[in-house]
Amino acid sequence: MWFETNVDNYGEVWVNGQIDRSTGVIVGINAPQRIELSPGATPGSKYVIACLVANGPLAEPRGGIFMRLATLAFETTD
Repeated sequence: MWFETNVDNYGEVWVNGQIDRSTGVIVGINAPQRIELSPGATPGSKYVIACLVANGPLAEPRGGIFMRLATLAFETTD
């Protein structure tokens, strides 16, 4: 199970109160990001996903859309 997002310009994705700095930090304009929530999700599993998103420059942000999408992806390895 994967969480997918696309943000402009900076973002962090926290799962269950933790951030994996190798995959959870998003830097760049419209950079797609995929974070694995579980290699083998089971029914009834719960995840708390928190996203911090900021548009830059921080002192004078432009635009109004910071998080373009947020989806869950379910994939099989078969």
